[in-house]
Amino acid sequence: MIDTYRIDSTKIRIPLEDCEVLNEGLFSHYVLVNELTGEVSNTDFKRNCWIGQTNGIKCRIAVESIKTSLATRGGHPTLGKYVTMVITSKMLGKDYFKGISKETLPIVYDYVMSLGVIHCSYDTFQLALTTDTDICKDFKASFNEMRDLFNLMELQSVPYSKRGVGVRAYTKGENENGIEWNDRNTTSLKHPFVKLYSKHLDLYGQGIRQDRKDFANNYINESDCKDVYRVEVTVKNKKAFRAYEVTDTRLCSIVDLSQEKMSQIVSNSLKKNTVRPTKTKTKSEKSDMTPQEKFIYNNLSIILHSTPYSIAIQMMTEDLPPSSRVQYTKKVDAIYTKWIKGKESYKSENLEQLMKTVGWVF
Repeated sequence: MIDTYRIDSTKIRIPLEDCEVLNEGLFSHYVLVNELTGEVSNTDFKRNCWIGQTNGIKCRIAVESIKTSLATRGGHPTLGKYVTMVITSKMLGKDYFKGISKETLPIVYDYVMSLGVIHCSYDTFQLALTTDTDICKDFKASFNEMRDLFNLMELQSVPYSKRGVGVRAYTKGENENGIEWNDRNTTSLKHPFVKLYSKHLDLYGQGIRQDRKDFANNYINESDCKDVYRVEVTVKNKKAFRAYEVTDTRLCSIVDLSQEKMSQIVSNSLKKNTVRPTKTKTKSEKSDMTPQEKFIYNNLSIILHSTPYSIAIQMMTEDLPPSSRVQYTKKVDAIYTKWIKGKESYKSENLEQLMKTVGWVF
């Protein structure tokens, strides 16, 4: 649903003893998990799991073993066995854009059971523990407005040189309009994985994977995702959820997170990857300006190419003493009104609204 936060996908873990295995081949698909966090390596999971796919909808299922806590000091650890799977909003078919919620979870359950690999009760299913949870929000915006936003966000991203950490923008061609930070497989509290991208290009763009084409052709009307963009954040494990005061990571609790809590997670993840806009200079001139007016105009013009005016004026006056700030603000306002307002090559108000829509607020 447009302009609402929801769960797009998550990994769940169910005790093997609470499941009936219908496909014995599942026992040949084991993966290891982190004893402290309960998370499964994406690489190991994808390599060793059972995979079912129909009309572009994938379901990965495996059996994992994890060491249980020792009853007595010095005792031998025992292994607990769990059925682990990835559930996604694609399992909702035509209701894909509703996401996984308390209302749509029964549909996901029915889909998983229909695969004939395992069986468990719905109560058992919704009490599964979660890791690698993707929270998303869809919204509508124009291609050019989003490209302006992506360019600004790339410019203001916290620089890193470590492999798998940092910003990657996709804004060079007509079939690219997105940006992401860090790596989904190594996302962490310090370097959270965040992605902003066009859902239309994701489902209907050139060169997309066949499974995405199959899913879109079977369940999505292309007109429904025109100008639709998505912001998406991965919450890795229990530790990451606890940072946002979410202590219950059972599936039934995660799909019932409030809009406020999911908004907080997305906004904080974006802020950890970016900084406030900074100003640079330009060589633009107006012959009938005074030297001081030229200086203000040059600085203001370059800032406004990527930043809303309300933020630009703060940037240009934040280092001034309070006694000078009011007078200088009047001069900047006068130059903006006379030389710039109405002549911008962008929509500053729209850009500012988009920043708020995606949760990029400071």
